Amino acid sequence: TARNTNEESSSSKLNGSSEIGAHFTSKEKDIVDSMLYRIRECNHMPEGMRSGLLNFVVDGKTLGKLPLDIAKRLCDASP
Repeated sequence: TARNTNEESSSSKLNGSSEIGAHFTSKEKDIVDSMLYRIRECNHMPEGMRSGLLNFVVDGKTLGKLPLDIAKRLCDASP
């Protein structure tokens, strides 16, 4: 899948195939790989939750996404 391809690409860069990765020790590579794994797990969001998010737009620029209940609170709090 596209996600796996990106993960493999990122991992290969950290495992010495890129110029930057070549400067890491084996222990540092393991630490970075572990950190990236944990970040990806934290960023994982079930599709049902993802599809329920609204774009958060300020001055015509999308800054992120948020759930409907938070969007309502923001709209109610604006002057």
